[in-house]
Amino acid sequence: MKKKNTILNYILFFIIVFILILIDNQSNLKHCRQYSNNLNFCGHIVKKYIDKKEHEDCILEVTSERNKVQKINLSLDHSNFFNYAQINDSVVKISGNKNVIVYRSSFDTIIVLDIKCIGF
Repeated sequence: MKKKNTILNYILFFIIVFILILIDNQSNLKHCRQYSNNLNFCGHIVKKYIDKKEHEDCILEVTSERNKVQKINLSLDHSNFFNYAQINDSVVKISGNKNVIVYRSSFDTIIVLDIKCIGF
């Protein structure tokens, strides 16, 4: 009888852990989708780096007309925008739109961000 109760306790424990992990994953997925949809920036790229301290996140720093610096985390983007972007490029991304317009001295480019929120 004692063995049966111990097994039931283990099963109950694993079910609770599984449910908590599932809830946490849904919360992360929602946060990722909100970040992707609300991402908004306009200015010049002043810095581009891979942040070794923060899980090797791909970061672009964009400065606006008011010299406000905004850090853009592109770790979940699969469009290759981070690799394409160069220092001094002018970039515009409007909230709710996946297009990033990149202005360079010789030409303009539109890149469609592909932020993958799968795996959360």
